Amino acid sequence: MKFLLVTLFIPMLSMAQVERSVSRETHAILLRFLEAEQNQVVPSTQRVMNFLDRLASQSDSYHEHEQQFVRQLFVKTHARFLKTFRGDATFSQIFSNGNYNCLTATALLGLALNHFGYSFRIFETNHHIFILVDTDRGVALLETTDPFDGFTTDDKVIDRKISSYKSASATETDSRVIQYQFKTSIYRQVKLEELIGLLHFNLAASAYNARDYENAISHLELSRKYYNSGRLREFSDVILLTLQESNPANAGLLTARIRKLKQSSADAGETTF
Repeated sequence: MKFLLVTLFIPMLSMAQVERSVSRETHAILLRFLEAEQNQVVPSTQRVMNFLDRLASQSDSYHEHEQQFVRQLFVKTHARFLKTFRGDATFSQIFSNGNYNCLTATALLGLALNHFGYSFRIFETNHHIFILVDTDRGVALLETTDPFDGFTTDDKVIDRKISSYKSASATETDSRVIQYQFKTSIYRQVKLEELIGLLHFNLAASAYNARDYENAISHLELSRKYYNSGRLREFSDVILLTLQESNPANAGLLTARIRKLKQSSADAGETTF
């Protein structure tokens, strides 16, 4: 962590003040991830904060260099929280029963990396999401659904893995962010905050599968506040077609909402990297 020397009469922040500030930021992001699941009990966040505190206090025992610490962070996060892969897992299930998918586990690891001040990039493809972390010994790839070989530092292996993520279809991998074979081709970097939007997107997909179209649209509307891509517009088309075919009692209102969402998404465009 770098500090600037401030002259005049401005007091310098103590390390304790900086650490409290980082903890408050981490806790705030964690709550926003959890609150994506509306009308559900938000589990205690203290387990995560205690876990991060223990890692910080024990770092000297396995912190010979940054890459080693990130590896330990990956391993210990799996050992502590990530127990069983389920494609339909929600973020809060990490803490209630250990269920996770590539999105929810990436959100947790991204939160931890941000907490410790690492420079990292999160990338989404059509059916997967992964992290690239900059360390003092090069780039490390974190693939959260593989607890044994998901931490990779070999550049050639990283390139091969990214290539496979780009070309994989929903039937070729269980490590998917969504449950649909979209035509939109996606390979883009997403910010940590945008993962809130992707969490809402997954919840929208789950609601749609349960034929709860109103809730699906509500989550898509919330997703759009944080995130925008072609998958939002394509999913809007899927919902529009379903409303036309099923014609629920509130079809007119729901159709108007999803059309407005689709137009908003199209007008905003999306950032590509």
